[in-house]
Amino acid sequence: VRPGPKPKSPRGIRTGNIALISLDEVSPEEMLRMPAFPALLGGVQAALAQQGLALVLSHVHDGKVPGVLSRTRVDGVLVMGGVPPLSPNLKRALQQLPVVWCFRRHADPHGEFDHVFYDNARVGDLAAEYFLSHGKRRLAFLTPRASHTAYSLRRERFVRAVEGAGGSVGVYQSEPSDSVADASRVEELVDQMLAAGPLPEGLFVPADHDLLAAFHALRGHGIEPQRDLLLLGCNADPQFITRMHPRPATIDIQSDLVGRRAVEQLLWRASNREAPGRLETFIMPVLMEGEPAAV
Repeated sequence: VRPGPKPKSPRGIRTGNIALISLDEVSPEEMLRMPAFPALLGGVQAALAQQGLALVLSHVHDGKVPGVLSRTRVDGVLVMGGVPPLSPNLKRALQQLPVVWCFRRHADPHGEFDHVFYDNARVGDLAAEYFLSHGKRRLAFLTPRASHTAYSLRRERFVRAVEGAGGSVGVYQSEPSDSVADASRVEELVDQMLAAGPLPEGLFVPADHDLLAAFHALRGHGIEPQRDLLLLGCNADPQFITRMHPRPATIDIQSDLVGRRAVEQLLWRASNREAPGRLETFIMPVLMEGEPAAV
């Protein structure tokens, strides 16, 4: 309980509760282990705490409407994920409350709700710019989740930008398998890349946890990351990038800022329910430079 006078609630706030619901088959417990999600959640919690508001996590599966989506229980809803199309009952429940779709991937093709996303397409362009600015044109892209919606767009934009500048990209990817651990799949892909030869000048791995596995796989082959091969990851996950020395560059999708902006937009919508139109905000990713190779 905070000492001192209770902060004045923003207009449109009655219960003091905001819901964050996931629409994918991934439960909230599993989401906490997803790359970049803890940063998003931290941004949401920090922004709500500044207003004296509480966060409620919920999960929607098979289109069923959870009890938390009631105007007597929450003042607004942050939605993550998507299983298009929304069920009629779920859509009606969301339309009764201020809603902001956040992070990425959504089931709102007609733009009926506000959106705050990070610009995932820009990630691929930024990766290409990074390597090209370092004079690297013979590049590679590697992921053990080829059909992942975020990673596939990063790959598409990366390849297009590099080839448009006269460079080349070897793509090494596979699909998930319950019987094979992520690190093992990454090691297999690194083996494929090295067997294809010659060694690329740069390697873009669209998630830092997979980059960590690639980093150690390369060292196992006697290849020194950052010296023999310039690496680049994405998501700026400290629990992974801080375990690589020298640390490669990574692209920060600014998940925490997405969370903060989503809360700001939701509170604005809660006090301006009748405002026409829907707002869409894209947070720009930024490059975090890596450490130079050891001499």
